[in-house]
Amino acid sequence: MQVFPSRPYVCTVVVNVVGSLCMGILTQLLLERAKQPVAAAGVAVAEFGTGAGADGHLRLLLGVGCLGGFTTFSSFSLEAVSLIQKAAYGEATLYVTLTTLLGLLAVLLGMAVVRAASGRDVECAAVELQ
Repeated sequence: MQVFPSRPYVCTVVVNVVGSLCMGILTQLLLERAKQPVAAAGVAVAEFGTGAGADGHLRLLLGVGCLGGFTTFSSFSLEAVSLIQKAAYGEATLYVTLTTLLGLLAVLLGMAVVRAASGRDVECAAVELQ
């Protein structure tokens, strides 16, 4: 049985989706921890920029540092270019599309899991990254 797929970019997709899921979980946990007031439209807003105090620094350390190092955007880009150079246009398009869509969905899923676990009735969290 082969542990790693014959296409190396499959591993990159998996790592990027798992990293995105973790980023969504981290983001929502920090939103919950900050206990931001809920805006009129039912959207919790938090600033996670460098000026956001301890939570901002925690997001930078864990989100940008650890998860940014874990995910592999540079590998993703190189593998996409390699597929294009091999004239595997359909495969390259599928790879870029799936990585992007699955990554976005994984962030949303991670945030939804934390919201559901916390019992908060918040439909969406808007995060401003500065």
